[in-house]
Amino acid sequence: MSDEPRWSVSPLYAFGQLERALRQVAAAGDGPALDHARRRLTRWQAVVAGLGSGELIVGSRTPVADTPAWVTLEVAHGGFPTGRYLAEAPLREDEMACLRALPDGAPGTTDRERLNLWYLSDAGQAELLAALPGERYRIDVPEEAALMVVAWLLDAGHHEAALDLVAE
Repeated sequence: MSDEPRWSVSPLYAFGQLERALRQVAAAGDGPALDHARRRLTRWQAVVAGLGSGELIVGSRTPVADTPAWVTLEVAHGGFPTGRYLAEAPLREDEMACLRALPDGAPGTTDRERLNLWYLSDAGQAELLAALPGERYRIDVPEEAALMVVAWLLDAGHHEAALDLVAE
C-alpha cells in the first residue's frame, strides 16, 4: 500500500464545471469563442468520465492509473487531471515535414513512433546534437526533451543512462 495520503474529492465540483462548459458552448456562437468553449467542455467531460471510472484520482501524485509521475498531464481548472498527456499533441508542421522525408518503410506503427525512432537513429541523433549549441530547438513539455537528452548522453559516453532513459 502506498504511503501517499488518500483524499476524497466530491465530484460535484467537476459536474458543476461540466454543466457550466455546456452552457458556454450553447451560448458561444461561432468562431474562437466556440472553439475555446468546446475545448473546455472536452476537458471536463474527460474529468467526469475519469472520476466515474476510477481512472483518475484527484490529489494524487500519480492521478492517472498506470501513468508514471513524470508524465505531464493536461489539468482542468482547480487541479483536476483530464487523463490526457500533453505530449500527445498532434504533430507540428516541422515534425510533419521530417516525417514526410523519412524513407518508405521506416519502423513504427504511428507517425509519432516513426518520428521518435528516427531521432534514435544516427542521423536523427546528429540532427539533435547539432541543434544543441545554437539552441535551435523548442521544448513545450519536458517529454519533448527526452530524445535530445538521449543523444547528448550517448555523445558524452553515458550509454547505460541513455538506454535507461529510452526504456523509461
